Amino acid sequence: MQRPTRSGVSSGSLRPRQIRRRGVLLPRCDIEPRETTRVAPGTSDDTTRLPHEGQSAPSPLRRPANRDCRAPCGVGRVPEPRPSPERLQAAYGKVVPDLVAPGLAVLLCGINPSLWSGAVGLHFANPSNRLWPTLAASGWTPRRLHPSETTEIIAAGLGITNLVARSTARADELSEPELRAGLPVLEQLAARWAPRYVACLGLGAYRLATGEPDAQVGVQDRLLGPARVWLLPNPSGRSASWQLPRLVSAYGELRAAAGGGTPCGPRTVDR
Repeated sequence: MQRPTRSGVSSGSLRPRQIRRRGVLLPRCDIEPRETTRVAPGTSDDTTRLPHEGQSAPSPLRRPANRDCRAPCGVGRVPEPRPSPERLQAAYGKVVPDLVAPGLAVLLCGINPSLWSGAVGLHFANPSNRLWPTLAASGWTPRRLHPSETTEIIAAGLGITNLVARSTARADELSEPELRAGLPVLEQLAARWAPRYVACLGLGAYRLATGEPDAQVGVQDRLLGPARVWLLPNPSGRSASWQLPRLVSAYGELRAAAGGGTPCGPRTVDR
């Protein structure tokens, strides 16, 4: 005999929970571990604040060599606990390897890793970051992926790197010279892996790094290696002016131009 839960529903009739994020209905369920490969060195970004003038750049960091890692996959994922304060503090300056492969449609370039990303070694690892629901709703991925599902990310034609390698609590801890110094490194990475587009996530950081204060979202009059440059808003939750439907539209335009993503097309988003 099935025991009723506190809500009065028997445990045998429970369905997988769903959550609604800014008008997008997403599944939540457990996942199983699976072997994947993360290629080359680099980082990602969960922050949007920009550096104060006059800050000096720290000494350059060497990006880690290619390595394999175990990464779970499946439909959705219950959010992992927040790393402890001690673990977050220890993540300062850590580097998350680039996620790259041949034949990419787009290389996503964040500003720099958050401490959460640095602590767990995954791009855009903070649950408050809206990159993953945005990619799902705009048709880049068939569902909301977990940051550890590197095989599925690559299969969607996406790679991930960062303008600045080191992890910080906020992007305003980076200096303007540090952002500018990231451009040649990004160009070398694009030349090596030849994606069709490099998408820079963050208007303010891009404007500082390039010295182009009037740059707007969309394709830019610039190449990085053989790749065209596309400017996108940062998906961090701190970007209040860019709510999820607007993010989905912007990322969907890049998908249409680059020809990447999943064959089933974009998802419906309530506006």
